[in-house]
Amino acid sequence: MSDAALPSAPLQEAIDLHRQGRLAEAQQRYKQYLENHPRDADALHLLGVTFFQQGFPDAAIALIWESIQIDPANTLAYTNLGNAFQRKAQFADAIRCYDCALKLDPLHADAFFNRGLALQAGKRSADALDSFDSSIAIQPHHAEAHYQRGNVLQLLERHADAVASYDQAIIARPGYAAAMISR
Repeated sequence: MSDAALPSAPLQEAIDLHRQGRLAEAQQRYKQYLENHPRDADALHLLGVTFFQQGFPDAAIALIWESIQIDPANTLAYTNLGNAFQRKAQFADAIRCYDCALKLDPLHADAFFNRGLALQAGKRSADALDSFDSSIAIQPHHAEAHYQRGNVLQLLERHADAVASYDQAIIARPGYAAAMISR
């Protein structure tokens, strides 16, 4: 959502419900709002996110894609579209979405992180490592990025480097059980 325009009260109500995790109610409010504002890219995007969060990636893809057609400069929409494709194990499509997000915002740490996950799932370990490194360069305390970087390094049989990455994950998130076990 652009900083220039604050959401209207009905849209803000849907967003508030969404933030509270009341997804079914948020969906209802987004749909009601969209009846009068069918080309509101933010509402379409966020409605799509609720479907993604409920495990319906096809509905999410359709809605988020529609929002991008209206607002092709929404970095977060491309990232969330990539997440929906990734949920469907459509890794090449997910990577294309993350690449679009990164063209719009080359400092989007989460797009690099999610791109790394898609590359890792697609068995492209060296490329995944590069994406995790980029995410960490932007957001040095990103525990998950350090953890996933460690996992890739293990696959690449760079065990000492993997241990160092797991250590960084634990520093970033003390008590991070998965990193401690992997270490």
